[in-house]
Amino acid sequence: MLSIIIPVYNAEKNIASLLDSISKYLLDNYEIICINDGSTDKSEEIIRAFAKDNKHIKLITQQNGGPSKARNKGMEIAKGEYIAFADSDDVYCGENWKDVLETIKRQPNADIYIYQYQENIDGKIKMPEQIKNEEDDITISRYLNMAFKTNDYLHIHALWNKIYKRKFIMTLSKFEEEIQLGEDAIFNSQCYENANKIVISNALLYSYMISKDSLSHTNKDFKKICDCYCMIMDSDIKLLNKFEKYDS
Repeated sequence: MLSIIIPVYNAEKNIASLLDSISKYLLDNYEIICINDGSTDKSEEIIRAFAKDNKHIKLITQQNGGPSKARNKGMEIAKGEYIAFADSDDVYCGENWKDVLETIKRQPNADIYIYQYQENIDGKIKMPEQIKNEEDDITISRYLNMAFKTNDYLHIHALWNKIYKRKFIMTLSKFEEEIQLGEDAIFNSQCYENANKIVISNALLYSYMISKDSLSHTNKDFKKICDCYCMIMDSDIKLLNKFEKYDS
């Protein structure tokens, strides 16, 4: 089973599109765990309406505690052998779910499966340089080398273009709940440091919606942003030091 965990905070404009991009293409053997993180809009109402027609959707409501706390809650209750994380203002490229699941079936022993993504910038699609691998499984050092060379830090740091084996990530530290920016990068650094096997698929999995309403694009606290980037940089340096002998 695949568990898809979605932190939801005031996402009434976008959450229906995200749920559609999953439920219209995945027919069985999945669950969608929506953690309503203290929304004050109609997000919960929309999710409840979807859940009436789709038994795979679970809704958990909690006081606002941030995305890390919501993801940790989702991981606690997830039943799937594999876990994915989505942001409530994005969508999956649902027509490609078949390719995604075939990759997992073909390579069942990986700890992390990494997929391609596109950026949707105010309705305009932009494709980052694809980080592809012809033989699916790849060394972590090789992957990091490829990604850093293309300056595609989202490919490395983001949660939403990856699927994780639940047994693997549950052995790691949880998301750091006091961190509001960059928590995904810190979590993935742990994953790279401890993973035994990763797989890269050429399938396009995710559409990252870039808008002025996104938390990462509206936060005006300059110190918080600087602290976030410094923390991510320290994490990346640690990775580079560990995997300094890159594959050619």
